[in-house]
Amino acid sequence: MSSEAVKRALIIAFFFPPDASSGTFRTLKFVKYLEQFGWQCVVLSVDPKHEPLEPKDDTLLKQVPASAVVMRTFALSPLKAPTRLLRGALKWLSFPDRYVGWFPFALWRGWRAMRKYRPDVIYTTAPPVTGSLVGLALSALTGTPLVSDFRDPWVGDHYIRNYSPTRLHMARWLERKTFTRSAKVINISEGLSAKARERTPELPAERFAVITNGFDPDDFVALPARVPNGEFRVTYAGCFYPPAREPRCFLQAMAWLSKHHAEEFRSISAHFVGEPGWRDANAAWLEELKLGEHVRFLPFQPHHEAVRLLGESDALLLLGSIRKTDTGTLTGKLMEYLAAARPILALAHEGELAQVVRESGVGVVANPESAEDIGEKLLRMHRDIRAGRFARTTNADVVARFDRRELTRRLAGILDTAVSVRD
Repeated sequence: MSSEAVKRALIIAFFFPPDASSGTFRTLKFVKYLEQFGWQCVVLSVDPKHEPLEPKDDTLLKQVPASAVVMRTFALSPLKAPTRLLRGALKWLSFPDRYVGWFPFALWRGWRAMRKYRPDVIYTTAPPVTGSLVGLALSALTGTPLVSDFRDPWVGDHYIRNYSPTRLHMARWLERKTFTRSAKVINISEGLSAKARERTPELPAERFAVITNGFDPDDFVALPARVPNGEFRVTYAGCFYPPAREPRCFLQAMAWLSKHHAEEFRSISAHFVGEPGWRDANAAWLEELKLGEHVRFLPFQPHHEAVRLLGESDALLLLGSIRKTDTGTLTGKLMEYLAAARPILALAHEGELAQVVRESGVGVVANPESAEDIGEKLLRMHRDIRAGRFARTTNADVVARFDRRELTRRLAGILDTAVSVRD
């Protein structure tokens, strides 16, 4: 990329490698591919030692292009406060989210980056929405165009503890300010974009755009083939979000199968990758189900290892939310499952996620709140896959929609437009 053609984007992302949480991958892949479309990235993130909860995967750092500048800052976290009293005080003060202790340090470092690198545009990705506020402040201070990206909704985000009426009012005000300041507000699905427009009807519809999550073809070039060994393995890779997204109903379906279809159940196993803590917290309940070695909880795996486990599976489990109001969320896990080209069992209410799974040609959707429906769908998949009757070819047009390279092309177009409007 010639220096004469360089445009710079300040990317404000709390989650970035070596952090390996689900929020990392969207930003990482945008940064990886944006330089192909004429954009150099200056990334503002937290020093990983100040986020103790999220897993780390140093191998992800290899995907950050050499042209990218990555700046790390301190963050004051309630999780690392030295006393219980201070932890409690920081939690009480944690608005708009628990990451607010990053705000002053990110704002100061971001201001210095604005002066040093003179970025053409500011791009923020949330959650945490603390990063959105950093971008809002820097844009207001410098006049630099702002593009705000949301992987989950700000107001009404069920991953955040319910706001008090006063904090909800403040959150709505801040969200409106951010939307108004932004040249473009990006959401990951049509459903979430529609809800954002409903909350700010005074803004033009063209202010909003959709760029879904996706998959990187580079991650799947060496996907192993499933070697038959008599076991029918169902794999889930990733974290849970209790109580909306966790495997309770699926495990009850496994128990139902063990009771009503014992012979076929003998070969079925479920592997959950990355959440052994959930097993420990629910040990007594799991013991009552008497599933034994049919269920395994594996520790966190580096991303390339998790992808390998997907390839070695007979079917992939997708946990949608049991809340019908959450159906606008299109988890990035779905796109990676599509790239893995394995049969998908999705526990999801009707909505965009269920629609994409069906359109894939290799997906089955079950009621996430009905153990019997899940058990029957799993049994049918088991029989059809073993008999060679289950579709094995994923709809190529559906998969192509979620290619990270094409999604980055769309983001680059939005960034280009934001800059040209200012000029």
